[in-house]
Amino acid sequence: MRRLALAVVAACSLQTASALAARRPPPPDLTKIYKDTVAANNEPGSAAERPINKQLVAVCGAGGDAGRFIYGYVQRAAQTFESGLKAPRALVGAARGSRALNVCLGTSFILAYADESLVQRCDFRDDEIIKKRLDGCSMVVAPYRMRPQGAVTGTEWSWDLDQAGGESEPFSRICANVQDAAHVIAVAAPADAAAAQSALEASGVPHTLLVTKDLATTKKWNLNEGIQQVVGAKRGADSAGEVQVEDLGALIAQAVSILDPTKSRILSIGALADGADARRAASALRALRRLLEWT
Repeated sequence: MRRLALAVVAACSLQTASALAARRPPPPDLTKIYKDTVAANNEPGSAAERPINKQLVAVCGAGGDAGRFIYGYVQRAAQTFESGLKAPRALVGAARGSRALNVCLGTSFILAYADESLVQRCDFRDDEIIKKRLDGCSMVVAPYRMRPQGAVTGTEWSWDLDQAGGESEPFSRICANVQDAAHVIAVAAPADAAAAQSALEASGVPHTLLVTKDLATTKKWNLNEGIQQVVGAKRGADSAGEVQVEDLGALIAQAVSILDPTKSRILSIGALADGADARRAASALRALRRLLEWT
């Protein structure tokens, strides 16, 4: 009799849990939202306008604390046909950068991986090597400053969370050695915005300059958690705020897909509000399109 009573209680508990689950709204399908947004809101000439013609994106300093999140988001975006992207190229200075990148991809991006066909070593002090590594890339994503690391200074060049740390010489070399038809997406701190803009304009390449303060990470974040904050933007370089690096990755993943690569723009970006809950997750991705459409 006691066993029967326990069985009835257990059955009732399961029914209650099932009823609660039925009433709970399902989590947003961020992949579908990304596909729909990219397909419906791309600019003329963008990668997403003709997704059959896959474009190659290079991410510089991809082994750093920020660079690996940027690369991870672009890599995941490239797995959707609508993005118009092929698997991106990760540029690191040494094997340690490749290891750090793949640890992040395997954990935060749910068993993603970048093999030797996607990761290339690049000495950002050598113009010839930079030019060779950027060959064939229609989009180049780079920070204004990269930090030299390793037993020998400059062995590894990483894109870190600290926007003001590191050296700017690699950025000038990157701008000078991109192919003529390429578009550069640069990320810089407010204090470096004018210098970054000068380097971009001197190179003559079309560009998107994103100005933001220091980046932060969300502890134990993974791709299933989606966007953490709604990102806002203003024209110019004087209104920058703080951004989670995961959200910057989502922003850049959409930028490389939907932007007209022949136009240049400067945007100050910053977090407006939390965006992790289900109600805001969908609007956050659509907001990225609105803030990128300024030219």
